[in-house]
Amino acid sequence: MKVNKTIVKYQLLHVRLQQLEKNGLLKLSEFLVNNDYKGFDKYLHNWAEKHHMSVTRAAYIFSKFEDDWIDLQTDVMEKNK
Repeated sequence: MKVNKTIVKYQLLHVRLQQLEKNGLLKLSEFLVNNDYKGFDKYLHNWAEKHHMSVTRAAYIFSKFEDDWIDLQTDVMEKNK
């Protein structure tokens, strides 16, 4: 049952990944990988304005996905020990 739960979590995260990629929010990851925090901040502000939401809300959407993705990867790695 635990494996099925992991698969479902992965599938849901994959759908969220596609949604974030489609609407352009996943581009924030590129800024973080390149340590471009000014670019990250500017893109986040522009994205939030374009989608008529607060910067805090846009950052939450992005960070929630990132946190959930890291949790899933950690969970999978612990199972493979």
